[in-house]
Amino acid sequence: MCDLMADLVFHTVEDNARKISFECVMGSGVANHFPFHIHHALCIGLITGGTRWITFPENEICIHENELFVVNPLQPHAIQRLYPHDYAVITVKGLTNCPVFHAHIQSLQCKRLFINLLNTIQHDDSKELPVAWDKLFAYLCRYQCKITAPIETNVIMQKTMDYISVHYQNPITVSDLAKHNCMSVYHFCRTFKSATGMSPHNYLIQYRLSKSRKSLQAKESIFNAAIDAGFYDSSHLIRNFTKYMAISPESYRQSILKKSKNIQ
Repeated sequence: MCDLMADLVFHTVEDNARKISFECVMGSGVANHFPFHIHHALCIGLITGGTRWITFPENEICIHENELFVVNPLQPHAIQRLYPHDYAVITVKGLTNCPVFHAHIQSLQCKRLFINLLNTIQHDDSKELPVAWDKLFAYLCRYQCKITAPIETNVIMQKTMDYISVHYQNPITVSDLAKHNCMSVYHFCRTFKSATGMSPHNYLIQYRLSKSRKSLQAKESIFNAAIDAGFYDSSHLIRNFTKYMAISPESYRQSILKKSKNIQ
C-alpha cells in the first residue's frame, strides 16, 4: 500500500456522436510509486508542478514542469516514487487504430491545445469538446507521431486479455491462463512479463480495478463494486485500488458523487 495519499480530482465527459469518452485526473502532491501496468486507452498528461519519472521497458524519461507526456495504449510503464508533483492527465477511450506517439513532448503549441481540451472537460462543454480534441489530435498526428500503425500485441497477450475480459468475475489462476494458451506456467509467465513488463496476476488486478472504477462511477457501493469486479471482498479492492490509484475507493466514489451534485 502506498505511503502517501494524493489529492486527486476526476472529470468525465462523453462525445456520444463519436463514441469517445474523456476521463481527466487532476493530481497535486503526488509522490506515489505505481508499478508496471498498461492502459487500454491513450493517456496524455501535463506536469503542472515538479517532475515525474516514467519507466518504460526500454528506457526511463523525466518529465519536467510544463512538459507533456504520452502513454500509448497497451504500453507497459511504471511511475517512480520521487518528490511530490502535480499533473493533469486526460485518458481518451474509444479510439480505433490510434497512432503511436512520442512519450515526451516539449512543444508550447501542444501544451496550449492540451490545456484548451482540459478546460472543456472541466467545464463539461460538450459543444466545444470535439473541436478541442480534433485540434490536439491533429497536432499529435502531424508532429508527434512515432509510427503510423498501432502497437500490436502478440497472440499470447491477446488471448490472455480476451480470456480475462470474459472470466474476470470468476476466480482465475495463473494455471488457468497458461492452460488457455497451451503453455506451461513458467513459460507463460515469462513470456507475458517479457511482453508487458508485469505479471499475469498484476494485469488481472488492474483489469478488475478498471471495472471497479466503472461501478463506482455508476454510484455503486464499494462492496458491490468489489464483488462485481471479481475481488474477494471490499478490503481486497481497497488495498489494490489505493496502491494503483493513489486514492481510496471511498474518496474516489465521493469525488464522483460530489461532481454529480454540483452538476445538478
